[in-house]
Parts: sequence; structure tokens; C-alpha cells
Amino acid sequence: MIGESRNYKLCRGLSFNLDLYRQEANSYIKYAEIDAETGDDDAADKPGKFKYASWNKWEESVYIYLDSIISKNGAPLSYVIRKDLGQDAKWDELDRKTQQIYNAPLQGFTFYLDSTKVLTLLKELCLETEAETWCRNIKGGRAAMKALQLHYDGPDESKRRKEEARAKLKYIYYKHEGAFIFEKFVTNLYDAFQILEKYGEPLYKEEKLRLLFTKNQNAHPEFKQEIVICRSKCSSFISAVIYLKTVVARLFPDVVKPKSRRNVSSNKASKELNGVDISDLTRWYDSNEIRKLNES
Repeated sequence: MIGESRNYKLCRGLSFNLDLYRQEANSYIKYAEIDAETGDDDAADKPGKFKYASWNKWEESVYIYLDSIISKNGAPLSYVIRKDLGQDAKWDELDRKTQQIYNAPLQGFTFYLDSTKVLTLLKELCLETEAETWCRNIKGGRAAMKALQLHYDGPDESKRRKEEARAKLKYIYYKHEGAFIFEKFVTNLYDAFQILEKYGEPLYKEEKLRLLFTKNQNAHPEFKQEIVICRSKCSSFISAVIYLKTVVARLFPDVVKPKSRRNVSSNKASKELNGVDISDLTRWYDSNEIRKLNES
């Protein structure tokens, strides 16, 4: 068990102090057991095929998948395609998984095997897509990922994505559930925030809240009142979204999704449910997209 505890420290780039181990043996043993269990965890779902329009989400899904696989050296397999640490990063303040990822060497026989494994994955995901060309004749998963990032996430692409994010923030509005449901509205806002942050232009929380409130143009009297209350109660974008999501669910409960134009016109009675006109409304979905808002 001492050996396992020693490996737990060394794979994170930390020195092993035998005297401290003797003083806190139970803690070291506990961490070693956690490490052993982590290696047995099931891997995350494999990413889907490459899609240019979904580059950011696709890239993230690759990292998440590789994060869930433990390599031969004990670090998550994502170490192969790790990006550079920020200059302000302090090693002792990093979480243990991040320490493992950045302490793993990018050379040697083990790295060669891991890099080959990552290359096989990337080629599989890019096969018969426009990205296949950029992985061809490349040796190693790290080099392949860098080639994809250079082409699909280079200066020109990042500029285009920032312009798209700004345009989305300019033209997106929430007016009522029939036009654009609240769930998609806040998710689109958050996606735009994330893109701007990724490319070095993050918005302050005050600006995020301003956009959330000013882009909410639902004319329902009680909803407008709840916006005022939300302004005074919520100090972050996430807390405001959670509050308003509850309000939307209460004021605009589940309704029957409208049928096609042909069916509706042929059966006028189907336009109403319990006396409420539903001909122009969509069903309220409790989407899992909001989960990433609550976790950020």
C-alpha cells in the first residue's frame, strides 16, 4: 500500500515524504484506494463523428472521453492532447486529475502507445468527414489533434466564431414559448458566452445578467413582474436562469405540441386544450442542456 500511495503522489508531480506518510497513513491509503477505483470506472460515451458546425462541442467531447480512460502511466488518456497550462496556474492549487494530466511525460514508449491509441480514435471519428484530410499521414494522436485545432480553431476560425457569437447575442430574444422556448433561449445565450470566453473575450457577470433580462421580452404581466424580482434577488447568470426557469414552468405549463398545418386546419377543435389556444405553441421540454449551466 505504501507503494500505491507513493505512486499517487509521484504521478501528480509531488514528492513522497515517508515521515508524513507515517503521520497520516490512513489518508494516504484512502487516496490510493480512490485511485484504484478510478481506474475501474466505465469510460464516457464515445464522441460522435466530426462536424464542422459543432467543432467546440466535438472537441470538448473528445477531451471528456479521453479523460475517462486511464492510461498505462496512471494519468487520464487526455494527457496526450493536453493544451498548455495558463501562465497564472499554480501547481499546488490544481486538482489532482489536472496534476496527473500535466505531469505525464510527452515522450517515451508509454506515450508512444497512448498517442497511437488516440490517433486511432481521431481517425475513426474523422473518417468520411471533411476533417479526414487533416489527419492523413500524421503520426501520433497529439500531432493529429494539433492539426485539427490549427485548421478548425486557428485565428481566422476563432474570429468567425466570435462574430457569430456576438450576432447571436444581438438578435436572440425570448418572447413566448410558441416562438422560441425559454430553455433554448438561455442555452443559446450561454453558448455564446462560452465561445467569447474561450477566445479571450469573456463577459462580466453584470453584462451576462443585463443581456438575460433585456432579451427577455415576454409580455405576460406576471412574467414581467418576476423579471423585476429576479433582478433584485439573483446576482449571477446561473442563479437567474434557475429562478426564471421555475417561473416559466409555472406560468407556461406543458401543452400539447401543435400538429402539422394540414391536421390543424382540418380539425379546428384540435386548436384548443381546456379552452387554451395551442395552435401556435410547442411542448415544453425539460432539456438536459441546462445541466451544464448548473454545473459551471
